[in-house]
Amino acid sequence: AVGTYYTDTLGTNGAWRWFKVSSGTGTSRWTVVFGDTGPRKITGEYLKSGWTPYYAGIAPQISRVGNTVFLSGPVLRSADADYSTLIFDLPEGLRPRFQSNALPLLQITAGANANNGIVLEPPTGVSVRYGPGFGGALPANNAYRIPMTSWYTKDPWPATLPFSPA
Repeated sequence: AVGTYYTDTLGTNGAWRWFKVSSGTGTSRWTVVFGDTGPRKITGEYLKSGWTPYYAGIAPQISRVGNTVFLSGPVLRSADADYSTLIFDLPEGLRPRFQSNALPLLQITAGANANNGIVLEPPTGVSVRYGPGFGGALPANNAYRIPMTSWYTKDPWPATLPFSPA
C-alpha cells in the first residue's frame, strides 16, 4: 500500500529503507529514504581520453547518500587532453537533477590558465569535463585536480553499483 516502508536487511546496493510512493508494482513505485552506496573508485577502465591519476594508485571517488552525490578526486592528467576533453561519464543514479547548463566545479581565475576548469555538463547524459570556458592556456603538465563537491539527484537508486568499490 502507498505509504508503506520496506527495510532491506541486506542493504542491497547500499539501499536500506524504501518508501512506497504510488500504487502498482515495480521498483519505480518505491523511493529510497535511507541509502549509502559507500565510496566507489573511478579507476582506469572508466577514465576516458587517456586520463590517469597524477599520483599512482589514487583515483577519483564518488558516492551517493540519500539524494546527494559526493565527488572528490586527486590530480588527474592526460597527454591527449585538450579543451572540453571527457574525463568520465556519470551513470544513471548519480546524475545531477538539473538537465540544462554546465555546472562549474572548479575554475582557475588567474594566470596563464585562467578560465580553465572542470564542469558537470548534462547534454544527453551527464559527463564530467574540463575546458577553458572563455579561453586560456592548458597547464603545462595537463593536470587538473577534481575538487570535493556534491549535488542533488532525483535519479532512481542505482540498480547495480557503478565503478569499483573503494
